[in-house]
Amino acid sequence: YEGSSTDAYGAGSSGSGGRKETSGTLPISVVQDDKLAQDADDTAQLKEYLAKKHPVNEARALLNNAVVRDDSPEGDEIKERVNVLANTTTSDDVLDQDRQPPNTSTPAEALAAIPENGTLAQSTHFPNVDPNDFLDQLRARVAEAGHEGTNQGAGTNFCWAAAIAKQVYKEDPKGMVDAMKDLYENGTFVYDNNNGGMNVPEASQAARDAVGSDVFNDNQDEEKGRTINELDQMLFMTLADHYEESLNILNQDYDPGDEEDIWASGVLSKATKIWEDFGFDVEVTGADVKVQGFTIVFNVFDVQEAMETNDVVLYVNSDKFKYDEGLNATATHYIHVVSIEQVGNEYKITYWDYGKEQKPVTMDATQFSSAVYGMIEIPKTND
Repeated sequence: YEGSSTDAYGAGSSGSGGRKETSGTLPISVVQDDKLAQDADDTAQLKEYLAKKHPVNEARALLNNAVVRDDSPEGDEIKERVNVLANTTTSDDVLDQDRQPPNTSTPAEALAAIPENGTLAQSTHFPNVDPNDFLDQLRARVAEAGHEGTNQGAGTNFCWAAAIAKQVYKEDPKGMVDAMKDLYENGTFVYDNNNGGMNVPEASQAARDAVGSDVFNDNQDEEKGRTINELDQMLFMTLADHYEESLNILNQDYDPGDEEDIWASGVLSKATKIWEDFGFDVEVTGADVKVQGFTIVFNVFDVQEAMETNDVVLYVNSDKFKYDEGLNATATHYIHVVSIEQVGNEYKITYWDYGKEQKPVTMDATQFSSAVYGMIEIPKTND
């Protein structure tokens, strides 16, 4: 489960409040950014801000899907002031032109970098994690196709972290070995993203003590493939304790059990930030909630086309996507799409969300559009 933002464009805003809507149809985020547009002296700086706040082409989607449908005087004024930004801004216009592609490596390189058992001292930062268990789990994770073992556990809100970690283990297992060793030994997660580095500080004592403890007993069931091991716990708890967005501000201090609460949740803006900090040049579209008339509608052909050149993670309402049931009010889950096959008038979608198994579900196009709230496209680099 993932928490939802109350903003119509949860993908691009922090949900921190602000001015109310100026009309019955303009989302708050449009009005807030219009205020910035009025006050800005530097158009280039404003374009950069919009691109960072609304990942990739979200600035364009913001205007195209909201303001242009508003016929009020306020809507016309906003359209006139910022339409040029929305209609001309692309990821190439605003991203750092000196940005380097993310690092890649092979499982063989990663395995060669893992110390032998008995050579790693007990971590003082994660006292409940045996060093040899840690090394064994790290080997399993980076072995051929081993990244598929990344597991959020049953009942936790770490699906955003599992989706990202799976991708990084796939693309750069050697980089993850180095970063996870550093996390075990020093308490900080330092990853070389090839663009200046990612440095996540040490998590709170309570969060670190929970790793490897019976706190996670309820989240593990080997028979059902729901085992979350200490390796994943270390990373997920560290990321969750550092990155806060939207709902996370309601519960900033970890207490045992919060791995199943909003402390561990990840709205789309938070997930996007972490994808980018890992060095991925992702293209993100969508939102945490759906608002009539403003929200991008995804269809199965959008995803099939994106999969031709990208790995694709969908942000979905899990009950609607898997079972075609539930209120479908917000997005709740991140999944990797493995394949889409048309079967008559329906589509068989094979996906990964956590654990070793890929899972199939069959649905019609209406259910798909209703269940999908966002799409994260990751350029294929290490197939």
